[in-house]
Amino acid sequence: MQAINGLISLKSSIDSTTPHLTAVLAADTSLRAPLSGEEKYERGKAFFALIYNQHTDRVLSSMATTSGGDLSHFAISSVYGELLSEMSILSAVETGLLEFVCCLADGLAPQAKGHFFGSRNLGASGNTMRATIVLVDDISRQLGVGYSWKNENFAFLEKVAAW
Repeated sequence: MQAINGLISLKSSIDSTTPHLTAVLAADTSLRAPLSGEEKYERGKAFFALIYNQHTDRVLSSMATTSGGDLSHFAISSVYGELLSEMSILSAVETGLLEFVCCLADGLAPQAKGHFFGSRNLGASGNTMRATIVLVDDISRQLGVGYSWKNENFAFLEKVAAW
């Protein structure tokens, strides 16, 4: 819901500050429109497998057993197939890092861990991962939102020192 509210605010701001962009955005088409359902699923599963590597089947199985298969199907088809695997604007590594940053900033340890190692699987260097963690830390400190990842659930972050 916050993302929807944020997009509505962004659209309102664009309309009032740069009205010429309103027509450009209105004419923009979805990057996922030309894909069939099967193509979205295959593309999503391929990207998911790049992130989770040897853990792909275990993660999908865990998601499926919690939802009668709906969560894993939705994640692969929609989240990964339609959105995250679209590489015409961001690269796989950039997408992986954004996933990691969002999970870390939200204090979601299990998901942050998956995307921490997933970013590495996608090719993020140790220097990039260290800089990413410092960036999230700095922004959180500046915004005064605290450090929800400064606990034992986020011990996996220490592995970056060896990368």
